Amino acid sequence: MKKTALIVTALILIPALTLAALLFIMRRPDTPDAESAEQSSAEESHAENECAHEYTVRTYKTPEQYPAPAGAYGTHLTLCSDCGATLEEHVLWRDGQGIIYYTDGNGGCTVCLVERELVNADRYDIPETVAGLPVTAIDAAMPYPSAGSTLGIPASVGLFTEYTLNSLQCLLDIDPLNPYYSFTGGCLTDKREKAVIYHAKNEPCIIPYDGSVTKIAHNALVGISGELKIPASVTEIYGDSITAEGELVLTLDPANETFVYKDNCLINVAAKTLVMGFNGAAIPADGSVERIDSYAFFNKGQLLGISLFMPASVKYIGKQAFASCNVKLLTIEDLDSWCRIQFADLGSTPVKPYVDTRITDAEGNSFNELTIPDPVTEINDYCFYGWRSLERVRFHKNVTRIGALAFCSTALTEIELPEALRELGTNAFANCRIASVYLPAGLERIGAGCFKGYGQIDISAGFTDNGHYALKNGCVIDVGTKTLILGCAESVIPDDGSVERIGEGAFSRTKTPGELIIPDPVKYIDRDAFAACFHLQSVSFPAGIEYIDPTAFAGCTSLTKIYAYSGTVFPENAFAGSSPEIIYLDKQDKE
Repeated sequence: MKKTALIVTALILIPALTLAALLFIMRRPDTPDAESAEQSSAEESHAENECAHEYTVRTYKTPEQYPAPAGAYGTHLTLCSDCGATLEEHVLWRDGQGIIYYTDGNGGCTVCLVERELVNADRYDIPETVAGLPVTAIDAAMPYPSAGSTLGIPASVGLFTEYTLNSLQCLLDIDPLNPYYSFTGGCLTDKREKAVIYHAKNEPCIIPYDGSVTKIAHNALVGISGELKIPASVTEIYGDSITAEGELVLTLDPANETFVYKDNCLINVAAKTLVMGFNGAAIPADGSVERIDSYAFFNKGQLLGISLFMPASVKYIGKQAFASCNVKLLTIEDLDSWCRIQFADLGSTPVKPYVDTRITDAEGNSFNELTIPDPVTEINDYCFYGWRSLERVRFHKNVTRIGALAFCSTALTEIELPEALRELGTNAFANCRIASVYLPAGLERIGAGCFKGYGQIDISAGFTDNGHYALKNGCVIDVGTKTLILGCAESVIPDDGSVERIGEGAFSRTKTPGELIIPDPVKYIDRDAFAACFHLQSVSFPAGIEYIDPTAFAGCTSLTKIYAYSGTVFPENAFAGSSPEIIYLDKQDKE
C-alpha cells in the first residue's frame, strides 16, 4: 500500500482506561475548502480503475464494537478511505506494563500504544519484550516523547511502520546491536535499504558521507531547514523526500553522478526528471527536464506569488507537484506541447481557480482566447483547469476527447464542439457560464457533472439520439444505464421508465421548479444530483426509491417539505443546509 502522508499525522491518543476511536486520515488537500468537495468528487468519479487503496483510515474498536477473542483489549483496523475495504486487522492485547500490542505471527509482537502516564517527558525506552514476546516492530499510536526528547529502541526492532515515522518528532537511541537501523546526524537510516527514512524535528540534518546511504525515502526529511548536503552516494530521491520549514539551502556533492542542482532545482539527469524545486526555482529550458516529479514543489519553502516558465520539453507532471504554490505568472513556451502534458491530478497543474494567475505565451501575450493546435486530438485531463481569463476556445475538427476538468472554472460562455468528439470527461466544463451547447451525434461518453455550475444550460438545439444518449423532456439520458446525466432548462424527469437513476450533479446549481416530483421508476439518486438548487422548496419521493446519496440535496437552502412513503431511508445530513419537514405517506395511499 502506497505511503502518501507528507506532513506529520495528528494523533488522537487512547486514554488509559477507555478505548475511543482513533483515526489516522492520510490526505493532502490541494485546494481550499470552498473548492475541494467538488474537485475531489470529480477526480473520484473519473477514476474507473480498481481502487488502489492509496488513502487509509486507521481505527480502533472495543470488543463490544467489533468481534474479538476473550480478554482482548480491542481490534485495530486499517480501512481504505475511498472504497471502505479492510486492509489490515489486528487483535490488540494489553500487558501488565500498560503497553498495547499485537502479535506478528512469527513469535514476536508489535508495540501499538503505550499509556501516556508511562512515557517520561525526557526519555522513554521501548522494552525488549512485552508479555514474553520480543518487540519486533513499532506502530504509530503511542505518545512518543516530544521534540528534543529521546526514544530508546531495542536491538530486536526491525520495523517502524509508516505511521510511526509520520508521528515521530524525537531523537532516537538505537541499541548498538540492532542490525537493522542506525541513528546519526538527526537521521534514522535503514541499513538494509541504505535509506534515510526519518529526521528528528528541530535537529540539524547530516546525511552520512561514508557511502552508507544511497536513498532518501519518501517523507524522510519533513520540515527541515538550514543547510542540507547530499552525498555523492545518494542515487534515489523523490519529490516528497524533503519538505522545508523556512529557508533550506541544498548542496549537492559535485561527485554525484545521478543528480545536478541548478536554478534551485534538483534534477535526475538520466531520468530527465525535476525532482524538487525550491525558492527561486526556474525549470530549465534546455530540454533537460521532461518530467516533474510528484510533490516536486510541494512545501519546499515559501513558493507563493512565483513566476513560472513551462518549457516545451515537459511531458508529465506528477501528482500534487504544485499543490502548495500560488503562481502569479505562468509563461508557456509552446501551446501544442502544453496540450500534450499528462497532468496526474488537480494539484499537478500550476493554475488554480482561486489564484489570479496571468497566463501568457513566450511573447507575453495573454491567453484570453486560444485555438487548439491541429496536431492535438485529445485535450488531457486538467489541461486548462482554472484558466480564469480564458473566454473563448476554438477546436479543430479532429479533436475526439476532452478530458476531466479540462476547462473547469474558466470564463467560457460559449463553445462549439467538434463533430469528431467521442468523449466529454467528468466536469469538463463545470463552473463555466455556458448557456447552450450542441452535442455532436457521435458522443459515446459524457462524464458526470460535465456542464454543472452556474444556472441552466440548453442542449436541445440540434441534439440527435445516437444509441448511447437520448434527449427527453430537456434531459440527457444514458440509454444503457437509464441514468439521467444532465437536466437542462425547464426539464422534467421522464416517467416512462427511461430513467432509473439521477446521475451525479445532474441538476446541481440549476433553476429547478419549486416543487419537484421524482417519478416512480427512479430508484437511485447519486452524489450532488440536486446540490445547491436554491429554488427547490419541496421534493416528493417515489415508493420504490432505494438509494439517496448523502450529498444529493446538500445546499438546497429553500427546501421546506419532503414527501416520502413509509420505509424510505434518508442518510444522515441528507438535507444539509436546510431543515425540511418530512411527511411520510402510507404506501397503501399511493395514488
